[in-house]
Parts: sequence; C-alpha cells; structure tokens
Amino acid sequence: MARPGKLKTLIQLFDFRYFNGWNSLRSSVGFTRSLFMPGSSADSLEQIFNFLPLSSTLASSGQPSEEQFKRIAKAGFRTVVNLAPHGAENALEDEALVLKELGLHYIHIPVDFKQPTDWDYKRFCHAMKEVGDNPVWVHCAANMRVSAFCIAIASRSWAKTKQLPAATWKRSGRHSAYGRILSRGRRLRGTGAIRLWPASGASQAREAFRVTRRE
Repeated sequence: MARPGKLKTLIQLFDFRYFNGWNSLRSSVGFTRSLFMPGSSADSLEQIFNFLPLSSTLASSGQPSEEQFKRIAKAGFRTVVNLAPHGAENALEDEALVLKELGLHYIHIPVDFKQPTDWDYKRFCHAMKEVGDNPVWVHCAANMRVSAFCIAIASRSWAKTKQLPAATWKRSGRHSAYGRILSRGRRLRGTGAIRLWPASGASQAREAFRVTRRE
C-alpha cells in the first residue's frame, strides 16, 4: 500500500493535513473522476467537478484543474472566486499564479468548511458586488461551501428572475453554521439545513447556460 506522501506526490489531489475523512475522500474521488469524464467538446465545462451554472454570468463548481481553468478563461469568465482554504483537498499548488498567467482576476476567501462565519459571507457578498454583471466562476473543493453562499446571495433575485427557485433544491446534509448563512438570503431559521444540490431543474439550468453562452 502506497504511503500518503507517495500518493500526494503522484496525484497531487489533497493535502493530508486537511484530510477530514469521508467528505475529503468523496470530493477527491469526484475530482479525479471529473478529470477523465468525456465532455461534449474539447472546451466543455460540464466535466468540471460538480459544475453548476446559476446564471449566464455566474457558474459554480468544485476545484477545477489547471487545464480546466484554461477552458473557463476561453469560455469568457474573467474572475475566479475561491472559497476553499489553503491546502484543501484537490487544491492547485499555486492557483493565484495559474490564473494570473491566464489573465483572470483571482479572489481568495478561505472558508473553514466546518466553521463558516458571517464575516466570510460578508466578504463574499462584497466580492460579488465588485464583480457586478461580469462573468464570474466561484469554486471551492467540492461545490459545498459555494452552494450555500451562492444560494444565500442568489435567493435575493430569485423572485425577479425566476431562475433556480428554492423549490428545486433538496437538503443534502445539515450544518447549523450554513443554516445561519442561508438564513441571510431567505428564512431557514430553525432548520439547520444546508441545501446543496438541485433536486430538479439542473439539466434545464445547464442547457439554458449553454444557449446563453452561444448567443
């Protein structure tokens, strides 16, 4: 059996100092699978780990690889927001440098998965306000932190846009801290729920994203 140090050298998927059991293993396996998933074209974004478009200018995912960041840049995104902490599973050795070489603006807001804070969320809201309507890609290690933060901020405009209404999302775990974050976007007090993955409407959202990007 290969030692952890050997695995890290070979595949460079995660830092074992931050390995936290099942969640890290699941996201690392998912990330690895995404590297070998066939896309609809060489420039497909859909094979990026846990990719989910939220609007024509906002997309979310787990950790992209260096090659996938090239696709993100080619697709027209100009800003990348990273909510994963330094050394999180699947993290690139120097994401800031990779994105600088691609001409992408990089915003790093490291969020402790187990202890997200209101300050983290405020920094995220400030970053999104600065980005405005420009295309932005938001990611963390597995699109878990990002989902909670994006849902909270996007729920403010759901009533106007009718995109990805709250009813299309299902509960995927519980964490009181994320319940507090989500309650800032809409009332979820008392549930302690973190709603991550779309129960319905995900395929329609991806198709709408593809159509919009082609126009």
